[in-house]
Amino acid sequence: GALNLFFKYQDIFTSAGSTSGVLDITKFPDRWGLSNYLGLFEENENDWKNNSVFYLAEQKVESKPFIFDCGTEDFVFDVNKSFYELCLNKKFPFTFIAQPGKHHRDYWKKSILQHLDFFREIVER
Repeated sequence: GALNLFFKYQDIFTSAGSTSGVLDITKFPDRWGLSNYLGLFEENENDWKNNSVFYLAEQKVESKPFIFDCGTEDFVFDVNKSFYELCLNKKFPFTFIAQPGKHHRDYWKKSILQHLDFFREIVER
């Protein structure tokens, strides 16, 4: 959610972060009841893309700094890696951390500390 709002409203936010984020919801059309809100993917592809961080970022020419991370054993790792490659190609000022871990609070307990360090640096600038 944070990166979604960040890319929609960069005039409001200085930065944002995502840990183990589902950065491309179009890859998971049958999960979390999203079709109850966005309609079936096959019938509402634009609505899905307009609410997917990957496609929101794809439309941007530039960005403010942001951070995202994902455990290498997480089920959303491939989506995060694809987003990383998009950010590289667009030359966004981002930090991506890939480290061992699953989609689990044990992973998030350590990754949140990295986010706090990142945001401390943003605030101190």
